[in-house]
Amino acid sequence: MNKFVLGLGAQRAGTTFLHHTLSQLKNSVAPLIKEMHIWDALEIELCKKWRIYNPEYLAFPNKKLLKKLVNRDEMALINNSIIVRGTRMDFQNSPYKYFDYFNYLLENFKQDLTFDITPEYIGLKSETLNMINENFANKNIDCKFILIIRDPVERCWSAVKSKFNKREKLSLDQIRYTHINEAVDPSIPINESMIKYSKSADAIFRTDYKKIIERLKKLFDKEKYLILIYEDLEKKDIFNKLGEFLDIDFSYLNTNLLGKKINASNQEKLDENLRKEIAPLFIDTYRYCAKELPETKKYWQGYKYIDL
Repeated sequence: MNKFVLGLGAQRAGTTFLHHTLSQLKNSVAPLIKEMHIWDALEIELCKKWRIYNPEYLAFPNKKLLKKLVNRDEMALINNSIIVRGTRMDFQNSPYKYFDYFNYLLENFKQDLTFDITPEYIGLKSETLNMINENFANKNIDCKFILIIRDPVERCWSAVKSKFNKREKLSLDQIRYTHINEAVDPSIPINESMIKYSKSADAIFRTDYKKIIERLKKLFDKEKYLILIYEDLEKKDIFNKLGEFLDIDFSYLNTNLLGKKINASNQEKLDENLRKEIAPLFIDTYRYCAKELPETKKYWQGYKYIDL
């Protein structure tokens, strides 16, 4: 039975690694881009920025997306920005084309697996998750869900550093108008920006692991979803975990990928006093994960400042 993986996030928690790994499989076919941004744009208020209403918007080029094409040789002469934005607008206006598209990829390329790894899907409603699963089932495609979670403070710090990294190449105005980490303010010192961002609706939304995990548990049997922690991605058995979950051979993949940060921010360490100040903002997430995913206590530094 063909398979489809819906990556649910979290942002800055290894979703690019997941996309890259699945793309390396001999029997997989990747979509046009890593993050389709269909269901989040349609139902999540914080993600309305991804909703495309005006065809004129398609004319703005985005060269970075060109690198994310599945078949770069065939598409080299085509303006990728127009294709990507046009596809998003088409699917957002006619959502059921989403299922036809992935079914086409599997049938046309004669592969067994395809995927959409969009971190904002962490906020999808139960009804939407169930609808996606049922529509793929109607096409005889087994939908699987993967969620990767990370220490809430470290996830926020990575998001902030990612935005600040762009200051070397872009003006502040250009940075503000990118869709990446819009809630991060790059015009103030980085530690101040970290405090401000950690209190934002965006940070809370992206770090509410309990909500999405409980939805998955109530909707599906355990074999339908896989929850990983960020540190799992550096372990040698990660390919075994993914292989067992998807019933696909990962053994031939290059283990040099392990521990290699893809789309990594700079390595600047978070000040410990700042960690101590911010960790309590995510006390509910820490307490939930300590109970439901106790292995996180071995890795997440924020626990030092949480009364469990």
